[in-house]
Amino acid sequence: MQNNQQQLEGLREQLLKTKKWPLRYMFKFVMPNDKETLAVVQSMMPEGGTVSYKNSANGKYVAMTYVVNMPDADSIVSLTSNVAALPGVMSL
Repeated sequence: MQNNQQQLEGLREQLLKTKKWPLRYMFKFVMPNDKETLAVVQSMMPEGGTVSYKNSANGKYVAMTYVVNMPDADSIVSLTSNVAALPGVMSL
């Protein structure tokens, strides 16, 4: 958990160096390939973005890429943290 918190803080610090907001940001998550998990993650994404999926070779997992305009660094870190806290979901 501590390592994840450090990664999120590092992400926040990098994002704060950006001077142009809103920023078009690409979220990437890997999760079990089941309808419930996918539906929960999709429901957490802000409106107006574009989504793409890629299944793992064995179909057990799916990678989700979501590109959307985000208003500030804290909103990106918050969304990443909330989604990654779901069981079985990893943020890339």
